[in-house]
Amino acid sequence: MNAFVLAALAVAQTFSLSGTAARGFAVWVSGPADRAAAGEFVMRNVGLAFKPEMIVVPAGSRVRFSNEDPLYHSIYSTDEANGFDLGYYDTGPGKTVTFTRPGVVPLRCHIHASMHGTIVVAGGPYALVRDGRFEIDGLPPEKYTIHFITADGVDHTRGLTLDRNRTMNL
Repeated sequence: MNAFVLAALAVAQTFSLSGTAARGFAVWVSGPADRAAAGEFVMRNVGLAFKPEMIVVPAGSRVRFSNEDPLYHSIYSTDEANGFDLGYYDTGPGKTVTFTRPGVVPLRCHIHASMHGTIVVAGGPYALVRDGRFEIDGLPPEKYTIHFITADGVDHTRGLTLDRNRTMNL
């Protein structure tokens, strides 16, 4: 994984994980850390595209697919854990889906084959890489799996140990 640089800084009894990666990647950590609070998110359909192309949401969150195009969309995913099919819907606030299981959910539109998007459902602390940098705070010393997810939905994982002696091992 030459596309990533990772560092961990021990603060009190927790670690702050930071690094660099190509823009548009998502990073999340699975393991014993507390889950991020579920919430409500929006993925817009505008200009025959998903905006943004990728979002990261905590497991249990709802995502609303608004339609800002002057035509119908029919958004779906065949993902085994979080698959759905919204059927046809017109311009307006759209429809919602709740994502309960961590993983990468590829999005498509039955009508517009060129529409591709990704929802990363994180089961632990997460960050979306912005301007090449990311940071995840408050990780207690434990064993984790760190996930680096590309814009096309490929999940690269590595084992990560943050130990009580304030060291990090990949």
